[in-house]
Amino acid sequence: MLKKILSITILCMILTIHGFAAEKIDFSYRGIELGESYEEMVNKIGQPRMDISHLTDTAVVTYYIYGENNDTRIGIDEATKKVVDIRISDKTYESKKGVKIGATLYKLNKAYGKGEKERIGGKIYYIYQQNEKDRLMLDISQGYLNEIRITTLEQ
Repeated sequence: MLKKILSITILCMILTIHGFAAEKIDFSYRGIELGESYEEMVNKIGQPRMDISHLTDTAVVTYYIYGENNDTRIGIDEATKKVVDIRISDKTYESKKGVKIGATLYKLNKAYGKGEKERIGGKIYYIYQQNEKDRLMLDISQGYLNEIRITTLEQ
């Protein structure tokens, strides 16, 4: 009987840990994933309002702007023509785990677990790795969620 209870307890712990971690679905925005093309992006969410080019340390990225307040930017690497950066500050957007801009640290920890906390460019992020390159970065610089960033870019 004790073995059965212990087995059930361990199984519940494993399921709980898995349920509160960033998952593959958290590394996409309205069906758009890192590595997709401009055409795939447009097919999924329509034409962008405008675009701007930006030079990073490692690439030239063209950001396609969406939203009434220009609050979603999807970056495509000019060399590979693939999505490399998604930046969301749209207050109406809700992630698959029910997280919105303005979410508290408690809500973020409940949805994703405790991420690796890192200061980058004066901002504080919780960072979750999907694989060697793909990162989910939650900007918590003001004590709550300011921006959701899904990226393969270095910084």
